[in-house]
Amino acid sequence: MICITSKKGAFIPTLDAIELIIKTGVISLLFVLFIFVVASGSSKNVPKGLDDILDVQRVVTNCFARYDPISERNYPLEIDMTKFNEDSLGECYNVDKESRQRAYTLKLKDAEIKTRNFDGLPSSIFTKKVLVDGKIEILTFEVQNE
Repeated sequence: MICITSKKGAFIPTLDAIELIIKTGVISLLFVLFIFVVASGSSKNVPKGLDDILDVQRVVTNCFARYDPISERNYPLEIDMTKFNEDSLGECYNVDKESRQRAYTLKLKDAEIKTRNFDGLPSSIFTKKVLVDGKIEILTFEVQNE
């Protein structure tokens, strides 16, 4: 039997107290291990090009989507060519000419539009199938990373 003594008296730990100390240690160790696993998983890098793909999706679904006034509905993968211009792109992706944010050039049919800050060669190119006037067309999305 273990007996811990001090000036105030003797402390004799019971089996329940020893079990509680062991359980507390194990739970604390598991908690620290859990925090370590979560922290190491959240520090992983975003896959290359994911931001660009998400920007393509945002621009296609929000900036140039065809609107049907009868049903009062937007059709996200249908492009309205009257909206496919630099003014609409500027409203949707508002950047200054000197901005260091990503810059884009979009090409669809014979039209080509650029963000205000596009000033050079693209670093990557993506394509997406979209509907224009009932026909499937290829939207080319050139990205210039700063």
